[in-house]
Amino acid sequence: MQQFLIQANPSPIVDLGSLLGSNNPYANTPKNFCGQGGDLINCLGPTIHSVLIVIISLLIIVWIITAILAGFKYVTSQGDKSKLEEASTSLTNVLVGATLAIIFTALLFITAKLFITNF
Repeated sequence: MQQFLIQANPSPIVDLGSLLGSNNPYANTPKNFCGQGGDLINCLGPTIHSVLIVIISLLIIVWIITAILAGFKYVTSQGDKSKLEEASTSLTNVLVGATLAIIFTALLFITAKLFITNF
């Protein structure tokens, strides 16, 4: 393991791959991929990937909570037609929103894989 020392060169002291383990997808990246000669978009690839994972996780949580609330409305409607229609509309909106989120996420990851080499 390398020591944290003050160096004159701008390259990082610690390798990301050695910190995150052997299953890290960025383990084989050079130590200074953000430094000299590296372009900005490939430097930001891992950061963009992490942000997208957080956003997708939050969308999944919101989708699950909304689906549970819509199902609860449906179960507690007690045969009232207006409440049944409202619950059905809510469930439909949840399914449409989840479908659009999945399509958007897939297109986003495909586009990122095509244009960002370090994604």
